[in-house]
Amino acid sequence: MENALLMRVSVFSDQGGRKYMEDVTEVVMEPEPGEDELNSDEQDETKGNMESTPAATKSDNHPQRSVAFFAVFDGHGGREAAQFARDYLWEFIKKQRGFWSKDDEEVCAAIRKGFVACHHAMWKKLCKLNNHSCVYLASFVHWDLCFLMFSKCI
Repeated sequence: MENALLMRVSVFSDQGGRKYMEDVTEVVMEPEPGEDELNSDEQDETKGNMESTPAATKSDNHPQRSVAFFAVFDGHGGREAAQFARDYLWEFIKKQRGFWSKDDEEVCAAIRKGFVACHHAMWKKLCKLNNHSCVYLASFVHWDLCFLMFSKCI
């Protein structure tokens, strides 16, 4: 298991003196999909969707890599936007062409496209709600690198 991603992770949040807690977190460890799954995803991907997909698996004779996703979502003016981003951002990102690539530039471009896709979906879903936005910080451990992204969705 030379390629295994082993981590110990914990999450803590504190409302402090605030009346409402608008922050949410997400931690995901997911195995890298196999070649057949990547090819089938590319045929219907580009924009992602809001449905969950099962974790991918590989046969025992091929070492399996994992990717880790850590995020903190800070809802501004309400928890709805933060919850939406928590529920869907990872799904949008991992469905982008190039996310599972070994090329760092392709991975970064896919992460950016996933953020934009989530932003557009959030805007469509939550546009009727006033004053709801979300700031989020996400980190991805992918292959041997860590990618860090910051975004503000309004």
